[in-house]
Amino acid sequence: MKSRRLFFAVLAAFTFSIAHAQDSTVRFEHFFIPMKQGFFGAKLSTYLYLPPGQGPFPLVVLNHGKSPGGQMQPDTMFKWQARVFLERGYAVLAPNRPGLGKSTGGYISGCDVKDNARVWAESVQAAIDYARKLPEIDDKKIVVIGQSQGGITSVALGERNLPGVLGIVNFAGGSRDERCGGWEGGLVDSYKAYGADSTIPTIFFYGDNDGHWGDGTLSKQFFSAYHAGNPNSTYVDEGNFADGDAHHFFSKDGYYAWDKPLWQFFDGLGLNSQVIPADKEAVKAAADAKVFAKAIEQ
Repeated sequence: MKSRRLFFAVLAAFTFSIAHAQDSTVRFEHFFIPMKQGFFGAKLSTYLYLPPGQGPFPLVVLNHGKSPGGQMQPDTMFKWQARVFLERGYAVLAPNRPGLGKSTGGYISGCDVKDNARVWAESVQAAIDYARKLPEIDDKKIVVIGQSQGGITSVALGERNLPGVLGIVNFAGGSRDERCGGWEGGLVDSYKAYGADSTIPTIFFYGDNDGHWGDGTLSKQFFSAYHAGNPNSTYVDEGNFADGDAHHFFSKDGYYAWDKPLWQFFDGLGLNSQVIPADKEAVKAAADAKVFAKAIEQ
């Protein structure tokens, strides 16, 4: 009997090793997520990165900013940022909001930033709801990250306190329209409203030479207003970004400025912050094989 148990244990381990070997590559996929919006609805142009293995994997959701001027901007894929998370065993979801990139639907704009960001957050929730149904995703371990307009969108999502969303990361978040009188105060009020209802751990990253928010005075007001309602939040002052505009330091050039506090934040959430050697090798192999050059259409 003992030898039979040993045989089946070895067989199970061997079978698992074969299954893992058969699924040892990084996957990069593109698809459209339907969501309710108005009469016709919208379809979100979305990119999914999966590390090697079968999962389920913890999920990082990356939310993009908006280019100056009109709505004509390409899809944001966050290819380099995705690799940072893939190397640590995370799946990465990068949805494009309605009316931007290849996403259909209407882009919501105007001077009411507070409610605009809440509408933008609806598309992020639609993307998360879709991802929850995927067998590769662990829906109890989700971190939502956004840059610029994606940052304030992520913070606005935080007030919904969605199950499984363990943390919110805001890189230089906000939305600036100088045609709107008092836009600075409007942003402060927006963050105050979001913090009043959010209980999710949140971290704000801002620099002191930000082309949108200036020398850090305004961004610290954002945080103070938010922190008053959600004390489970932290502000990271990146100082002067050596490579130029701190508004854009969520990038390869800015990684040195945010890697340590970001992974400390992940540690505090009980999530992995360490590079997994096998996954790092798989990501490099995927890059060498041009996997990230073009997503597989689903």
